[in-house]
Amino acid sequence: MEHDNLLEKEILSLLSRELPLSLLCFDELPSTNTFLKELGRAGAPANTVCLARCQSAGRGRLGRRFESRAGQGLYLSMLLRPRVSPEAMLPATGLAAVAAMAAVEKASGLICGIKWTNDLVCRQKKLCGILAELGFSPEGMLDHVVIGVGINMNQRQEDFPPELQPMATSLLMEEHPASLPVLAASLIRELFPLTGLLESGEYEAYLARYRSRCLTLGKERRKPPCPSAGYRRQLRPAGGVSRRQLRHRHHGGSQRPRALRLYAPVMQGVQYHFSVIKG
Repeated sequence: MEHDNLLEKEILSLLSRELPLSLLCFDELPSTNTFLKELGRAGAPANTVCLARCQSAGRGRLGRRFESRAGQGLYLSMLLRPRVSPEAMLPATGLAAVAAMAAVEKASGLICGIKWTNDLVCRQKKLCGILAELGFSPEGMLDHVVIGVGINMNQRQEDFPPELQPMATSLLMEEHPASLPVLAASLIRELFPLTGLLESGEYEAYLARYRSRCLTLGKERRKPPCPSAGYRRQLRPAGGVSRRQLRHRHHGGSQRPRALRLYAPVMQGVQYHFSVIKG
């Protein structure tokens, strides 16, 4: 786990010094989300950003493996500490998708769409995956959220595993290449306002952009398989969810979850799911 000081300096040189953030870049990590969740539990400050040139155990939604080879993509996670209830975090993935979409467009010029719930796509092929995970204090209060974004940058079709080749793409394949520092700086800049949006609840403009770019809006979605631990609930279209629904039922009792993966933005016309992951 070696620090990449040169990459850190390149990215920071592209960002305003007024942005209060801490940037950590590495040659390789098992997972930027896992690493940043550990830092979050240890008290790392809000707006800590972790980037790895390669992930040996990158994760996607429902625990799926996310291909993260060296030199082929942007693998970045950001730690937020919004002062809100767990219920107020339900739009986090949708807001992150809009932020990532804007970052790609500004860094490369590529216009892409959103495939519910957490993928950016181009020509119906996956370009980017997003994973938002909540962390809770021992008292069951929301402590932090880690938003992880993986963007395919430099892959050619043959670089993807055979089973992914028909359904994956990259900035290079779409003929809109971007440099890693420029794309990383663009993504950090777009993710930075999310804490304020979540705390204020004033994110309708983001959700309007989500709706305008969502390719699956209004279409029936097959329920994904339930994760190996925890459970899945459907949410009301307005996004409301009771505290009882956010509790993990275990052996007839009720306890606060230690981690919560958010899969659904709050908007009309989409069926919502979330999963509580037993810690």
